[in-house]
Amino acid sequence: MILTGCVAFARHVGPTRVEAELLPQCWEQINHKYSERRLLVAEACGALAPYLPKEIRSSLVLSMLQQMLAEDKADMVREAVVKSLAIIMGYIDDPDKYSQGFELMLLSLGDPSERVVSAIHQVFIPAFAAWTTELGILQTTLIPSLLARIEKLLKGEHGLDEHKLHMFLSALQSLIPPLFSVVLQNAPFTHRLTLQGDIPPIEVTRFPRPASPLQDVATVVGSRETLSGLLILYDYQLEHEGTTGWNSLLWVVNQL
Repeated sequence: MILTGCVAFARHVGPTRVEAELLPQCWEQINHKYSERRLLVAEACGALAPYLPKEIRSSLVLSMLQQMLAEDKADMVREAVVKSLAIIMGYIDDPDKYSQGFELMLLSLGDPSERVVSAIHQVFIPAFAAWTTELGILQTTLIPSLLARIEKLLKGEHGLDEHKLHMFLSALQSLIPPLFSVVLQNAPFTHRLTLQGDIPPIEVTRFPRPASPLQDVATVVGSRETLSGLLILYDYQLEHEGTTGWNSLLWVVNQL
């Protein structure tokens, strides 16, 4: 009820007053002794994101959430922080925030709470992947950064840290749906896609069951119909025309 009221107020008064009147109230509550208050702050940061000045979203609000993720003792608060961070990533247009986003992802992956780790896979990684895809750095920066960390672990001189290895591999696994979407959407055949006529359903066994709708390849490309049409062209391309000129797929073949 309180959060709904805050959003209604923000929608009515605009970014300047939200920054001046609501945000200070949130800042004052991030260390409140009652976890319910801190939970409200974590949720409000995401809910108010569309109504804040963009420079505040990518600076003060991001810093508030980062502090809460690192310091708050309550699992439910950190889980809400991760979900709000996912929303914030959808509104940030500053590519310089990539490094901070990547560190937030690693921090969340190492969280001792299963509900926090689940949230990072279900909402933050899909949102972060979508953002890096828009920036054109999913293949050139994000995935290579994870691969480099995995390789460093495997070459470690002091024994293998299996927990960290699992952490990085699970993140890489969560990036497969957006990576495959990039491969499909940047293929030589995309101009031939048509959704007219009967489009066969996608075989149930074609993809593993996604952990959340945001990890569903159909969600990433737009719809199940679009995905089905792209898969038909994908299969035909591989069988009859090969990978020539298909840079996004060639990257996968060469790097993974």
